[in-house]
Amino acid sequence: MSEKSMLPIPPEEKALLKQHLTESARILRKYTEPEKQKDFGSIEVEVRTQMLEIVGPTMG
Repeated sequence: MSEKSMLPIPPEEKALLKQHLTESARILRKYTEPEKQKDFGSIEVEVRTQMLEIVGPTMG
């Protein structure tokens, strides 16, 4: 039996989460240097960095 990492999220909260994540992504993309948005590898590194430095501490 595998363990689930989260409890199921109700549809209305999934929709709200998607809205907030979309807006957060828009803001982070706006302040990311253009050369870090040119290819998948650069984008992946930047997203990981932002997750560690910005998102992770907020989630606590």
